[in-house]
Amino acid sequence: MAMCMDCCIHFYVYNLYVFYAPVLVDEKLEDLGLHYENRMIVDKISYKIKDPERLDIIVFHVTEDKSYIKRIIGLPGDMIEY
Repeated sequence: MAMCMDCCIHFYVYNLYVFYAPVLVDEKLEDLGLHYENRMIVDKISYKIKDPERLDIIVFHVTEDKSYIKRIIGLPGDMIEY
């Protein structure tokens, strides 16, 4: 029984860091519904399976210590007028 529990814990931790990533919000992003020091889990593989869609929230890493959290507002082929 203990070995089964150990395998489940290892499987959970492996999946958490291979397929998902914990992210700490370090700025106030009320327009995205996120607040300072919110914690969220980001899916790492969904955009390898499908293309991003308008209004998706994405996280991309600029450096080891800095990540940007943004909302997609335009897609390839969209025309911007002002």
